[in-house]
Amino acid sequence: MDLNEPVKKILSFYESDNPGTKANLARILLQGKLGGTGRLLILPVDQGVEHGPARSFAPNPPAYDPHYHYQLAIEAGLSAYAAPLGFLEAGADGEAKDLDGVFAEVRAVRDGGGNGSIIGRNTFQRPKKEAIDMLSKIVKIYQGKD
Repeated sequence: MDLNEPVKKILSFYESDNPGTKANLARILLQGKLGGTGRLLILPVDQGVEHGPARSFAPNPPAYDPHYHYQLAIEAGLSAYAAPLGFLEAGADGEAKDLDGVFAEVRAVRDGGGNGSIIGRNTFQRPKKEAIDMLSKIVKIYQGKD
């Protein structure tokens, strides 16, 4: 695995972790459109265990399909996809934010020195094309291109 400086710096903060944990973190940091930048964007699908899927998926019925989630993460070029084992029932409380609100929040995280976002509900409640467009813009924001 070829590690660049941003990834090496992040891994240096995990000196007490075992090599396997560090290798997995490095893989995530090197994955997707933000790979190697020291930033990441994770698509979580685990909140449904706590909140139930209807809250997030009802506005966009295709999101009930477990294949939808990982395909969305791959097609959008995200860093990682987080989900429980077994059949996926996922979601989060509340309605999706308007796109301007999402982008403003992402810019605030970036400008405040944050290294990335975990964005689920705001992805799942949108049709796939709109979700991919939104995620692509978020990637560009973290890349400093927007």
